[in-house]
Amino acid sequence: MIKSTIHDRPAVLALPNPASVIADSMPHLPARELEAMAGVLASKFPEVPSAYVREVVESTYRKLASTARVQSHLIPLTLNLSRTQLVKALSNPT
Repeated sequence: MIKSTIHDRPAVLALPNPASVIADSMPHLPARELEAMAGVLASKFPEVPSAYVREVVESTYRKLASTARVQSHLIPLTLNLSRTQLVKALSNPT
């Protein structure tokens, strides 16, 4: 708790629980955008199973969204990072 004085009266400000702030600020999963992105990447990488492409896209989005402070660039960042991960997966098959 932080004590503050507002208009010569003591006020107590409670800081929110950090875990609840993160959960509340996490955007909903934009299903249409992610599905379209997975379709585009699946067509660019036909040798990769579409289920794997979808998983890469969704997990990349979740990872970025969990730490993002600015939400407006999540879709382009997800596309670029997913594409990079697919390229790496093809160059280093395990």
